[in-house]
Amino acid sequence: LDKEEHVVDSIIQCRTELYPDKSLRVQGWMLSEAAGYSFVDSSLIEKDCVVLHCTDSNELCVISYKTLAHQIVCFVRIPMDRVQKVIIGPVGSLLNSSRRIYMRVFYSLDDIDEPSYFTFK
Repeated sequence: LDKEEHVVDSIIQCRTELYPDKSLRVQGWMLSEAAGYSFVDSSLIEKDCVVLHCTDSNELCVISYKTLAHQIVCFVRIPMDRVQKVIIGPVGSLLNSSRRIYMRVFYSLDDIDEPSYFTFK
């Protein structure tokens, strides 16, 4: 498969497994080189990540995805009203480098003081 077909297949597989109701409105993106998740043990982090946005349930679903095995490693569903902030900027602003742009999404799934996050290159 070429890269674009691979991306489409990965998004479709994640959508089918996590949102089997085909009537739900779900958009998806494949992001490579996820830089970190606070909800995943570092040994489970895969380089590829699929992000699905379900309009009907108003949530983001962030999925650590094993590309070669076509397998979901783990995922978290984040209600949009629990997203606290989004930071987009040069790597240096987040991880002490200036060669790439990162996006970090902070959220809270319960009423704890410390927000969780995920970061993408």
